[in-house]
Amino acid sequence: SAAGGSVHIFERSDGTNWSKSSVVLTPSDSFEGDEFGRSLDIHNGIIVVGARINHVSPDFGDTILQGCVYIFVRQLDGTWLEEARLLSDDPDSSDVYFASAVALHEGTLVVGEPRNRYLPAGAQTGTIYIFERIGDADWVQRAKIRPEDGSSGDRFGVAVDVYQNTAVVGAPLHDTSVRIRSGAAYVFTKTELKDRWAQDSKLLPGD
Repeated sequence: SAAGGSVHIFERSDGTNWSKSSVVLTPSDSFEGDEFGRSLDIHNGIIVVGARINHVSPDFGDTILQGCVYIFVRQLDGTWLEEARLLSDDPDSSDVYFASAVALHEGTLVVGEPRNRYLPAGAQTGTIYIFERIGDADWVQRAKIRPEDGSSGDRFGVAVDVYQNTAVVGAPLHDTSVRIRSGAAYVFTKTELKDRWAQDSKLLPGD
């Protein structure tokens, strides 16, 4: 159903002009209100698209609010094929905003979930998930990360980016010692030890 959302692709033909292609991406299991296309990224012939609201998950029997990431890969003939759909490795009804933000570089995908309902530090602390592409089509969740000093309402994961072995995550409503809701950016790096991701630094506004 188009009511669930769609992604339209534009291509640059002569270095300056952009034209709309005939390609329109929709998920294989679209439902009204999914918000497919709310977040997306593209890199090296792979498009990742987030549908952060409605998702019918057979794991739970009934329709629940369960975010999902769809992976599309460009084929040699120019078409796009849905390669995978990704959920968190422990999905439940608190994952309503999974895929609010996505970032892709090479075979590394970062997915933000800033408004989880039930977390030890409080609602809407936020979480990110890191997936890696193994082989030609398999995506594996490598990490599930929350900030060391996260607190209720931070919305960690509302903005994400990744380049090589470094991921940056925004928490726009994080409180500091001098100002409420001034925000923070967290930097995570992939370590050589068992491919683990660890918090490298925390960036705060200077004023």
